[in-house]
Amino acid sequence: MLTSPKIIGIPFQRFTIDYIGPINPPSNGNSYILVGTCATTKYAIAKSYKNADARSTVAYLIDIILQFGAIGEIHSDRGLHFANKLVKDLLKALSINNTYSIAYRPQSQGQTEKFNGL
Repeated sequence: MLTSPKIIGIPFQRFTIDYIGPINPPSNGNSYILVGTCATTKYAIAKSYKNADARSTVAYLIDIILQFGAIGEIHSDRGLHFANKLVKDLLKALSINNTYSIAYRPQSQGQTEKFNGL
């Protein structure tokens, strides 16, 4: 008898994000891909952007929240596109906890880095 796998934890409680790029040649003017992975379900969501900056990060997070609902925690590296006032203000306004990986340790973002191909 086949059974479906059990999901342990709450989907989108912890969401890791990271950029891939620059991609050369760009596709439709977009040189970067922002990838987010749900730590519970391992569901990955990728969107392409022209720039890897705070505005793209905020647009991505708003799209994800509108599509999937509240996120409990965002985990990322310490890049300026994640660790800046615009992103911090959004996360604070939405009561989303913000954590960062240890510098030069991509393994601390496990699933997202695995999806990105380290």
